[in-house]
Amino acid sequence: MIKTHFNNQLKKLGYPEGLTIEYSLSYCQGDGMSFYGNLDEDDLEKLMLRIYDPNTAGENAVLRVKNLLVRKEALSMLEILREADIGCCRMSIERNSHGHRYSHYNCMDLCHEVDFESFSEEHFEAIRAAGLVTGEVTDEHITRWQSIWNDFVSRLEHDIKSTSQQLEAEGYALVEGTPYEEVVSWEFNTADYTVQLKEHPEHDFDIGCWDEELALQTIQDIVDGKQRYLRLEAKILDRETEEELASESIGGLVIDVNDRSYGSYRRELVSNAIAEVRKIQLNNAISEHHQMQESLVRKAA
Repeated sequence: MIKTHFNNQLKKLGYPEGLTIEYSLSYCQGDGMSFYGNLDEDDLEKLMLRIYDPNTAGENAVLRVKNLLVRKEALSMLEILREADIGCCRMSIERNSHGHRYSHYNCMDLCHEVDFESFSEEHFEAIRAAGLVTGEVTDEHITRWQSIWNDFVSRLEHDIKSTSQQLEAEGYALVEGTPYEEVVSWEFNTADYTVQLKEHPEHDFDIGCWDEELALQTIQDIVDGKQRYLRLEAKILDRETEEELASESIGGLVIDVNDRSYGSYRRELVSNAIAEVRKIQLNNAISEHHQMQESLVRKAA
C-alpha cells in the first residue's frame, strides 16, 4: 500500500513510472524514502510545467508573473536541447554514498550533462533550422540558456528532496493508520461472560485487487487522517476463569476514524461469537446427556 501511494504521488507530480522506490519507516535514524531512475525529455517537460506553474499555492503576484515568463523560456530551452539532439537532454536521479545504508531525502543526487558552451556549429544549425533562433546564436543566447537550465536544475534538486520529505511524512501517516499493538477497544460483562472487542494491527493490508480509483482514494483518506485500517476481533471469555470460549474476527477493515461501531461490524462479530458460545454449550450439553444415558445403561445392565 505504501509503495502504491508513493508511485501514484510521484506520477501526479510529473515523475515517470517505474522509478526504483526505497523506504524505511521504523522511526530510526536514516529512515525515510528515496527514489531513483532516469528522466527523459517528456518527463522534464512535465516537471517544468509544474515547477514553473504560475498558479502554485502560496506564491505572491511577483513570483507568479516571474514563473510564467521563466516557464515559457524554459520550455523553449528544452525544445532547443531536443533539436540539438546531442543526447544530453536527459537527467537521472542517482544513489549517492548515503543511499547504500539509508533511504531518505539526502540519498539522491541529480545527474545531468547539459553544457550549452560545448555546442558546436552543427547543433546551432539544427536549432536555426527548427526556427527556434533567428540569425546567429550569440554568446548572449548561450548564457541565457545555461542560466535557465541551471535554475531548473536547482529547482528540481529542491523538488526531489522536498518530495521525498513529503512522501516520508505521508508514509508514516499510512503506518500510523493501523493500531500499533493489540488493544481492547470495548468491553462489557454479563453474569457469566466477559465480551471484548479488540483492535489488531493489520500489517499485511493488501488492496491490490481493489478497484484502482477506490484504492487510491482510500489510501489518501488514511493519509489525511480520515480513515484507518485494522483487524477487528470479538472475544467471549469465561468471567470467572478468563478462559477464551469463542472468538470471531475480520481483517482488512477500513473505517472512519470516529466510527466506534466499526461500520456495524461490532454487532455482527459479537453476535457471531455469542452464537458460537451457545453452540458450544449446546454441544456440551448434548454430549453430557449422552454420557449420562450411557452410564445409566451400563448400571442397568
